Amino acid sequence: MINSNLKKTVKESHNVAGRYMRFVAKKKVSFPLAVLIIMFIGGALTMLIWNTASVIDKESGALSYGDLSSADAAAASTLLFNPATTSVGVDQQFTLEAKVNPGTNAVSGVDMRVTYDQTKFRLDSITPSSTFSLELQAASINNTTGNASIALGVPFGTPSVTTTSTVATLSFHSLASTTNSSIAFTTSSLVSADGESGNALATRTPASVTVDATPPTITNITSSHANGSFKAGEVIPVDVTFSKAVTSTGSVTVTLETGTTDRTCAFTVTNSATASCNYTVQAGDGSADLNVNTISGTIKDQSNNAMTNFVPATNLAANKAIAIDTDAPNNQNTVFPVSVSRAGGASVIITSSGDATNNIWFAPAGTTTFLTGATMTKAASGTATSILAPTASGSYKLFVIDAAGNVSAASTATLTIDSVAPTVSSVTSSHANGSFKAGEVIPVSVTFSEAVTSAGNVTVNLETGTTDRSCTFTISNNATGSCDYTVQAGDISPDLTVNTITGTIADQANNAMTNFVPVTNLAANKAIVIDTATPVVTMVSAVPSVVRDSTPFLSFNTTEAGTITYSGDCSSTTTAATSGSNTVTFNTLTTGAHANCSLTVRDAAGNVSSSLSIASFTVTYLSDLNLDRSVDVIDYGVLKTNYGTTNAAGDVNSDGTVNVLDFGILHSEYGSVA
Repeated sequence: MINSNLKKTVKESHNVAGRYMRFVAKKKVSFPLAVLIIMFIGGALTMLIWNTASVIDKESGALSYGDLSSADAAAASTLLFNPATTSVGVDQQFTLEAKVNPGTNAVSGVDMRVTYDQTKFRLDSITPSSTFSLELQAASINNTTGNASIALGVPFGTPSVTTTSTVATLSFHSLASTTNSSIAFTTSSLVSADGESGNALATRTPASVTVDATPPTITNITSSHANGSFKAGEVIPVDVTFSKAVTSTGSVTVTLETGTTDRTCAFTVTNSATASCNYTVQAGDGSADLNVNTISGTIKDQSNNAMTNFVPATNLAANKAIAIDTDAPNNQNTVFPVSVSRAGGASVIITSSGDATNNIWFAPAGTTTFLTGATMTKAASGTATSILAPTASGSYKLFVIDAAGNVSAASTATLTIDSVAPTVSSVTSSHANGSFKAGEVIPVSVTFSEAVTSAGNVTVNLETGTTDRSCTFTISNNATGSCDYTVQAGDISPDLTVNTITGTIADQANNAMTNFVPVTNLAANKAIVIDTATPVVTMVSAVPSVVRDSTPFLSFNTTEAGTITYSGDCSSTTTAATSGSNTVTFNTLTTGAHANCSLTVRDAAGNVSSSLSIASFTVTYLSDLNLDRSVDVIDYGVLKTNYGTTNAAGDVNSDGTVNVLDFGILHSEYGSVA
């Protein structure tokens, strides 16, 4: 049973919770609420449940929990739609978010009333947002009159809305085409804010929805490129304008009329009324006035209307005068038929090209950009019969360039402007670096400062020790020449290089070579060692004829460093020899005689020494103290004599003391014969 103080308790409890909720409305709406109050009464936990009907009063517009009076908040809130403007197609589902902008308020509830043209739209649902999850009045939708409403509140314990937030999502369906139609909040829409007793709503902003059934079209095709005649490699932008903003699914292909093979370019477009792609002129293309043949692709406007008519209202040729000409002139050999050599700046006789719009040039072979200067000259016109030679020394070709910029091939004939004698710029080899022995073939490559021709052989003399070796080559109008040097017995060089180059050599202007000293010699470019000397290996200290050690060692001397190779019974982990004395320890050998051991040394060049034979030796047992190859009573006598001492003569196990351990080994080996 709730006593008379309950109204005060509810009000005070709600004030403590920081929320004084009063919901604004235009008519009286009753809805049941269950109020659960938990408090301590007389030291015990008591739960009071109050079932009542809260009322939205038609006159005052206040949703009251008892008599919870408060001061009015400013009418500063705004109801709005997102998006505010949209375009959809006929028979298309679309949504609008109803949102509230609190302004200076803390919004706790909204009574949202919406009106629309029911002949254009059908409202299928109103879905409250999580922020306004307390539904104070079930959503009402009347598609006959085009009216809908829903009353929503922020639950207790949840902060009031202080930033622009979604109230509910309205799902519409478009029914018929229209220029645009307004979906609006009615004047009976209300907003409740904390600390107010009246309507806190100041502004209601409608949404403008256009239902568009008209497919897009192509209104114009043009180009930002200048008018004129253009060759292969030229990039021509193609600009397409649509009747409205469109979006493509994948690429849109523009096919241009370019002669035997029509060229294409492609673009994608997203929510735009213009799009562009670049057509790059290719060899073989031709057009007196460039135009678009077809445009194809999947294109829709923002209302999902698909484009069906791809014929442009105004095509490219109507807007621009762009000629495509990729045929280069081919009469350069007629204009300049015979090679000549001239001084810089001299006049050179040529034949008219027959077209005054052509340009005639002397330029280096391979030139693609033509500019007058020391290495390029241009005739007065395409019908001129003479042209000045470039002033810089070098070889030049004649080119004919038409009005589109197509460049002929270089003339077969060459104009040579040259007064500088050739030189040797570098000597190198394609051979790998390293040390090499007799029989190795070393290519020697000579690079000249320009193309040269030899009269007879060019001789390359190399520094190879006592006897210098040579190789020869001939050269004809080339900047490089090569010959092969074959290493011979007795040759030696720590870093192979060229001593001299001799011969009769001249450049194409007949300037004779006088300086044969390489700017960069072979030794500077490569590290090639010539070594034809075989390592000499001699014994320094052999293995004793009888040895108790199963891993004996020996010492030998070699005249060159290299790799050691073992044969016979003997092997070792030591495989590298240094020049001079070396000591190697053999891997463990079996007991008995070893008469087939030998080793060789191979130097870096691959020269292999003669085999060094190792004198026959026998590995006997540890207990064979007198080295007579048998373990017998004599060895017991030696051990007994030295027992208890450090005398190595009786120390079988070499632990530094003659003791019972040595007797044990001798006992186990007694009677053994190596």
